[in-house]
Amino acid sequence: LIPYEGIDSKLFAQLTGLNTLNTVNDLIEYGFIQLNDYGKIMLHPLIQEIAVDDTKPSIKKCESLIENIRRVCLFHGIDFSYHKLLFKIIENVIYVAENDNIEQYKLFLKDVFAYMEKYSYYYGLNIIMSELEKLSTDKADKALLFDYKAAYEHIYNNNPQKALMYEIQAADLCNSIKTENPHLVSNIYGNLGALYNVNKQIEMAKLYMEKAYYILLEAGLEYTNDSVIQSCNYANLIASMGEPQNAVKVLKKCSEMVKEYNSLYSSDYANIIWNIGCIYTQTGNIESAKIYFNQALNIYSVVWEDEPELIQTKIDEIQKITQICDTKINDLIGMY
Repeated sequence: LIPYEGIDSKLFAQLTGLNTLNTVNDLIEYGFIQLNDYGKIMLHPLIQEIAVDDTKPSIKKCESLIENIRRVCLFHGIDFSYHKLLFKIIENVIYVAENDNIEQYKLFLKDVFAYMEKYSYYYGLNIIMSELEKLSTDKADKALLFDYKAAYEHIYNNNPQKALMYEIQAADLCNSIKTENPHLVSNIYGNLGALYNVNKQIEMAKLYMEKAYYILLEAGLEYTNDSVIQSCNYANLIASMGEPQNAVKVLKKCSEMVKEYNSLYSSDYANIIWNIGCIYTQTGNIESAKIYFNQALNIYSVVWEDEPELIQTKIDEIQKITQICDTKINDLIGMY
């Protein structure tokens, strides 16, 4: 299931649950596993084809690998440098592995979708939706599929009207699953609110964003990646409606929860701090805005060390804010 370009041997051991590399080293010595020019382990394409035919990989047989990849993808707020490799392995699981455990396979697909969405990996999102279309049976499955279709239409096809239609269908299924799955319902309400906002239906946007926010508060889920996204969306909306102080309170409460349960050095925490800076800019409190932007950029520079293009997008945003607000925040840019 590992792509032809290979994988770092320690990462392979981590993802497959190996305690040592002894077996891997033995197979390298026998010639079954090769080391490529980049020091990664790989199978010769011919050996890989034979191995697939003879061993017939499946969801059950490859349980360690599949479950560990799913767990990695649950850390939505963390940027793993090997995410592109993960996506290729996930595709191979879908195309190659026999589905002999439907519930485990569905859980795997649902959790990796959100991580692919984080990086706008449209090809992977599309194939996962196709798989879930075949496997969705209960109301929770169908609601989630509508939610995924809405995200795809909005992000990939740039069609917020069609996305809103799908999200409304997802929300219609939420009343019957609210108790058993508050996380999913909150996520759908939050996404519906965001789409109402995009479609200029502000009061409806606020209604559903508030619903989403309070469901998370009641369930004690404020520290999750979904909560960060929803809190930022809700805060920015109410700030634009004339409630900047309440908006900052929402974000600071969320930041404390993320700091307690996760880490200061995560893109989740940086995103909250960044949004506080944006709101302070809107209110004209430039000195406070600079403090928060500087803190956020410090964190981004660490978590995105291997992806400078992502840091550049934040620098570009500061330049836009500077031009729009005629403020002197530009002096931060030279430090990064």
